[in-house]
Amino acid sequence: MLWVFVFSVSSAVTVVGSRLGWLPASATQLVAGISAVLSLLWSVSAAVVVLLGKRRDRTASLCQNGLTCDSKAALPTPDRLESRSHKGFVVGTRPAAQSGFVAVAHVAALLFGVVPAVVLSVSLVMRMVYVGIDLVYATPSYGEGVYGFGAGGLWILGVLFVSCAVGMASTMDRRLFTCALWIAVTIAVWASLLLPAFRPMATGRLGRSGSTVALLVSLAVLVAIAAVLTGWIERRRRWRVALSKPDDLVLPPRGWPGLRQSCGVIAVTVILLVCYHLVVPVAIGPGGFGVTSLVVAGSAAVGAWAIFLIVSRTWSGNLADAAMGLTSLALCAFAVSLVPSRPVVLAERYPMIFSAMIIGFALATALWTWLSLVWEQQLNSGRPWTTAGRLIPRAKRFAFLNAAMALVVGMLLAVWPRLRGISTTDDEYGQVTAGLAANLFLLLVILWSSRRLKRLPIYILTVVSVLSTAGFILVRMLPFSPRFG
Repeated sequence: MLWVFVFSVSSAVTVVGSRLGWLPASATQLVAGISAVLSLLWSVSAAVVVLLGKRRDRTASLCQNGLTCDSKAALPTPDRLESRSHKGFVVGTRPAAQSGFVAVAHVAALLFGVVPAVVLSVSLVMRMVYVGIDLVYATPSYGEGVYGFGAGGLWILGVLFVSCAVGMASTMDRRLFTCALWIAVTIAVWASLLLPAFRPMATGRLGRSGSTVALLVSLAVLVAIAAVLTGWIERRRRWRVALSKPDDLVLPPRGWPGLRQSCGVIAVTVILLVCYHLVVPVAIGPGGFGVTSLVVAGSAAVGAWAIFLIVSRTWSGNLADAAMGLTSLALCAFAVSLVPSRPVVLAERYPMIFSAMIIGFALATALWTWLSLVWEQQLNSGRPWTTAGRLIPRAKRFAFLNAAMALVVGMLLAVWPRLRGISTTDDEYGQVTAGLAANLFLLLVILWSSRRLKRLPIYILTVVSVLSTAGFILVRMLPFSPRFG
């Protein structure tokens, strides 16, 4: 009978919603909107019933302990009770019909929540394909309205997020936290894709807008919120356990199903977006390239801090690699933010960007080398007993990786004037000085790291760094030669 009641109410809400016309006109968003409203309806209904049940249990517990009871009606009849016992005595009762309705309402909320998630995911993926093609070919296709994509999807996702939050608050099911995180990520992606991918410039041409920067900032902030919020919930739980059952503090903490994997996927997405903005710089607002690069660096730093916070609670080697990669990219983006805003032409800016990237990766190499030496005090007879101790071998590997990345950028900087399609000679005094200083700084850092780490791969990178610096000088000394030789 409960399922018949749920089906009847859902059908009535569907008919009323479609007749009133307050839902979106698109067929796909109409289905998604009605399903989201129904999901919220049954989540709230289950939460209200659970709240009333807890209030009845509290009243019943007070009456059984001999305290005054305002009304005998607070206790249901014995033939309709579902008793819950703890250590041999009854601590609360609730009607069996109430438990059945809560279970049915939760299942209905879940089923109706899956429908808008699937429908909106299809529209979102198609929009991402269109925008991706536009960014690759640097030409807008003006396909915002295809496959039901529009601003109406935001409020549908908002209703779905509230439904998930209400369900998590009433059931204390931590799996719903991961679902809420992904809904929030979908909202961020949807909102960023609503922004135009290109904007008109003063020269009459089209330039890339800040939609990808907004997406990067949103994802970094969401990961940080998830890390802080889960830590706060866990601390509150341990505080309650310490007050009620201190012996249970020795038990391992409860996990967050799917949270580590979800944060890892988001962190990889943030890494890709940071790399994209390093390779394809975007100027937003009066601050130009410098402010945009600074925002990118801050987003990478926030993402790295959030992932390190999760790793400090539950060790994960993959998350540790993602956090260290974000830290390195944050240093690189910060160095790029110091590049002057002029010239605006990217072909002339790239040599300066490459020089800044070399300095950023060199700083990251020095950072991980130094931390790998400092963290050795976290070893107990050669075995790590803290998170910092587990990070030592990864820090050494990242020192090598960042040095190798700096050398790749250095080689690209060395041959940049001789690449096909590049008209600039890059032989001005200021640019040559900056490039030579970046190469020499990288050489000094690699020499210092090789002396500290004493590993053969670092020694090989030292030789490659010398060759890269020599190639940079040689190419700039022969601006009249069309090619090598």
